[in-house]
Formats: sequence, structure tokens, C-alpha cells
Amino acid sequence: ELTGHDSDRQLLAAECLCNLSLGDEVCCEKVATFAGTYLVALVENLSNRRVATTCMWTLQNMISSGTKAMKILNSQGIIPSLTHLLEVLEKDDLLAEILLAIELILDHDPAFISIETIHATILPLTSSKEPQLNSLKVVYKALCLTGFETLDVETAPQIVKHVVQQLVLIGIENGAEAILSIRILANLVAINEGCEDFLVAQCQQHNVKLRTYGLFNLD
Repeated sequence: ELTGHDSDRQLLAAECLCNLSLGDEVCCEKVATFAGTYLVALVENLSNRRVATTCMWTLQNMISSGTKAMKILNSQGIIPSLTHLLEVLEKDDLLAEILLAIELILDHDPAFISIETIHATILPLTSSKEPQLNSLKVVYKALCLTGFETLDVETAPQIVKHVVQQLVLIGIENGAEAILSIRILANLVAINEGCEDFLVAQCQQHNVKLRTYGLFNLD
């Protein structure tokens, strides 16, 4: 049914697989083996968002289940599929799910997403989107893997802008998210030359007082 042309049956099949993917690693490995290719393909079918989103949930479950299922999905092209969607989607519910999937893959360390791909694709694309919690987590985990170094002179300032905009959105009330933001900014400024002046300019532009957070010594 998953490969048919009836969208209702496709959705039902995707929901069944999503339920199966809530099982153990062995169950996820079997789902990945027999249906992974179709799930990856259907995620890119943006004409049916309900099916695409359900398939994305299934893939997320398998990614987080362990290395075996992830190895199978990797061989089926999940990374190029996710990076393509990251490139074409803007503010969108599915984009949040794509970012969550990438975050889960980054939890495997650079086993599946190389440092080169993080530098060239993940960081520039993620920080170019409208900020949200999932994009912040992807940026943080990706930067942890690169030692907070960026590939070129444009990416670090773009990340700074992205994170400052997120601080404006969340305010001081969201402590955990604010701490994550400050950690990104502090490490970027420490590692990347020229980021400090850009950070100060962004904070002044958006009226962000970093001393308010008690974690950084700039305003």
C-alpha cells in the first residue's frame, strides 16, 4: 500500500510502519530493510504533507533506535534527502521534523554526517532558516563536532545572527534555550576572529542585553 497511488492507503501504511518503528532495535532494523527506501522517497513528496510527515516520524524513530537501522538508512540515501529538504523548505512544520532528524543523526557523532558535510551544508543551511528550537539544537551539536570552527568567514556571523534572533524570540524566561544560545555565542566568539564585533552589533540592533542572562560579559 505504501507504494500505491491511493493517498489514504499510503497514509495508513505509513502509520502502521510508524507504530512498528516504536519497537526495539531489531524491529526498526527490519522496517528500515524492507521499507526504508520508500520512506525516504515519500518524505520528499511534498505534495502530500501528511504522508511525508508520518514517514519522517518513522525515520526519526529508526534513527534513534541505534546504529544498525541508521546504517541501513544511510545506505538508502537519507542524508542527501534530508539536506535537500533542508535547502528547499522554509518556515514549515515539516522543516522542524527534518531538523529533528538531523539532530538525531548528529547524536551518532560524525559516523554518518561527515565534518565536511557539516561545514559545507548543515551549518550554512540551518543558520539561514528562521530560528527555532530545533535549528538551535542542530547548530549546537554540529558546532560541538567541529570544535566550533566554521568553514568560511561568512558562516560564523550568520550563526551569530541566527542565535541572537532566537534570543529575541524566546526572551529570558526560557532558561534552557537561553543557556544553549549563550553557549553557542560564547564559543563562536572565542574561536572565530571577528565574531565579537559582529555579535555586539547584532545585540545592539536587536536590543539584546547579554548581561541579563548572567552568562556573558558583553552587551
